[in-house]
Amino acid sequence: MTTAAVLYKRLIQLGKVTGAVSFLLAAPYAFVQYLNSRDAARSEQTLNLYKMYHSPPISGYNEKFIRAINKNADLMNKGAEGGDTTFLVAQQQVLREADIEAETLLLFNFFDGVAICVADKLCDETTTIALFKPRARHMYDNFYQYMKAQRAVSQDFGTGLEAIADPQPKDPPEFLWRSGAP
Repeated sequence: MTTAAVLYKRLIQLGKVTGAVSFLLAAPYAFVQYLNSRDAARSEQTLNLYKMYHSPPISGYNEKFIRAINKNADLMNKGAEGGDTTFLVAQQQVLREADIEAETLLLFNFFDGVAICVADKLCDETTTIALFKPRARHMYDNFYQYMKAQRAVSQDFGTGLEAIADPQPKDPPEFLWRSGAP
């Protein structure tokens, strides 16, 4: 065998080794890039929902809701002092007098959608909790009894709001995050 043939054979072997090493190094890098882009897409989807929350018509529903609570703060406080049943009656009165029950139901539905986005791993859970928990907690604290009463009609009513407002509830509803669920 000539020197050129031996050199050619060695170059071919070196090319194969280099190709294998390149593949072994590129595969983990590609996987990390995939994970990073997936996480960025989840965060972006969460931010899109946050923008929706602060845009019409949802922002209008929320403004009416907050205005009704602020206007009826005394009634809400007295209801809260009287226990769950009295608080529920006060909540229903506020909804009726302010004519915001439809808007309130739509806000509950919005939070259910946000929770489903997280449960299906389309949204980032950490970002969702950071952005939405204060807003969800406000509704949850002021209309918890109403939410529970609505579950007589729809057993999973408000579970998205509850999952966001209180990610570790003492009495968890059937539906929270689906992670780990069969």
